[in-house]
Amino acid sequence: MITPTTVTPVKSPSDSDRKVIQGLVARNYDRMNAACHIVLEVKHAASAKEFIAKCIPRITTVEDDGASSCLNIGFTFQGLSAFLKKQQLEALAKKPELQAFVEGAVDRAGLLADVGVNAPRAWKDGLGRAENVHLILSVYTENLWTLYKEVETIVGDASGGCDVVSRNPCNQLPDGRIHFGYKDGISQPNILGLRDNGDKLEPIPAGAFVLGYPSQFTGHTYDYHFPSQLGFNGTFAAFRIMKQDVAGFENYLTEHASGSVSRELVAARLCGRWRDGTSLVVSPEAPIDDMRNDFEYKGAPDSVCPFSSHARRTNPRDDRVSGLSGRKHRIVRSTMPYGPPYDASTNDYTEGQPNYQERGLIGFFLCVNLADQFEFIMKNWVLRGGFNGNLPTSNSDPLIGFNSFVQTRGAAYCFFPSKDGLQYLAQL
Repeated sequence: MITPTTVTPVKSPSDSDRKVIQGLVARNYDRMNAACHIVLEVKHAASAKEFIAKCIPRITTVEDDGASSCLNIGFTFQGLSAFLKKQQLEALAKKPELQAFVEGAVDRAGLLADVGVNAPRAWKDGLGRAENVHLILSVYTENLWTLYKEVETIVGDASGGCDVVSRNPCNQLPDGRIHFGYKDGISQPNILGLRDNGDKLEPIPAGAFVLGYPSQFTGHTYDYHFPSQLGFNGTFAAFRIMKQDVAGFENYLTEHASGSVSRELVAARLCGRWRDGTSLVVSPEAPIDDMRNDFEYKGAPDSVCPFSSHARRTNPRDDRVSGLSGRKHRIVRSTMPYGPPYDASTNDYTEGQPNYQERGLIGFFLCVNLADQFEFIMKNWVLRGGFNGNLPTSNSDPLIGFNSFVQTRGAAYCFFPSKDGLQYLAQL
């Protein structure tokens, strides 16, 4: 565990760096209404390198803007093993800071309570077989018609060197909401030199999200020499497919509403925000369509915003919590709903009807170190209480913790090299 001190302004990516860093870490792709995450298995390395080289000019970076479609590429450790030389792979595997990435989401599933119905053996479309999951190509477009054409083109280009393991399409719901009815994508970190949300909260050093810069821990820069041509300006991510039990969630709201406690207040206390995005700290009495992000939790009692609420425990801000600071373990979330909208007006769950179909969220949780950020949040704040001194140890996140309304349907740990890193792999 790294011993942190005070965060201070640090060196951030230059203009030339921003032109090669893959865009997922800093851009919301707000104009993109549809996406597909294509999971590939490398079968012929030489042809796969040709495919990667062909994709490089299309990769969306931090600097890109105005494109009608976006493309990003991530590699699992097994995927990198198809490109790197043996001695390079062995050296990479020995680096302590890369242990989570090397072991992968399947082998570390138990750490995140991905057991039982959430276990890898129950994941969809072969995602639970880590040896087959090598690349994840994420395509974002403005509409579904364009998405279908882009996906077919990419799959065709990849066919000489890769087999498709799964295609995972998703699309925005009305008003930017998820299936549980909450507005999404609100609380993203300010990142020095990469992302400016315009709020007043202290920005996070770029090295907390991109390799090669001083990190959120003073005096520490995460190791990117694996080799440096590959690691510098790269980002790690946890890819997750999360099935949502919308009927169960809506029934829970009805069952726990009573008297002055409306269904919407129950939903707000579960999340920490009203479903329109308004934080309970900003407006504890009613939603006011205020999605501001520049507020703090210190001094806010449980009666205003529950300590156990999803938003407060996954981003505790200035609360006194384990890990010494709620700002040391930030992640960037890039997710989109999948499946048809839930129809609350009908109880028809028969096969072929919209409410019978699976729905949920799919996408990436991006950071510079999977163990220090994504896994830390999941293990210490989501899956257990006691981290802020106000919750019993057995308490878990009411939305995504134990026995909740979310089921894991797939996962992978990925590395997103810069465009320079992709070029390096393609030329090995």
